Amino acid sequence: MQLVVIDSDIVIDHLRGHYLLESMFELTFQKQIKIYLPSAVYTEIFSGQETKRTEKLGIVEALLARFEFVGANEKISQIAGFLLRDYHHLDLGDAIVAATCLSLNAKLATRNIKDFAGIDGLRFFKINRNPS
Repeated sequence: MQLVVIDSDIVIDHLRGHYLLESMFELTFQKQIKIYLPSAVYTEIFSGQETKRTEKLGIVEALLARFEFVGANEKISQIAGFLLRDYHHLDLGDAIVAATCLSLNAKLATRNIKDFAGIDGLRFFKINRNPS
């Protein structure tokens, strides 16, 4: 089974009606992949202004409940620190996302590949845009 970590851009696009996650949910149902959501992504999604509306908050919570949450434990925090030290273009959130991938030996699902450019050992998951 392939392990996949989701970046915030994929979740945000899904919430805006670009249902890129549907094909991934189908692969999860077929037990081909397992999807993880890093703490930094979880935090970023809940920081959106639309979560002030109860209806939208419920939609966000229901969507995020479909993922396995991964907190920034000591190992992930250490790797993120090393990434921030070595890759000056990274911000803290992206460092935690990348560190989560590296610690789980998972691929990253993102459209923002340039944000993670050059990180040794980081692999990317190709998202099928046409769910079947």
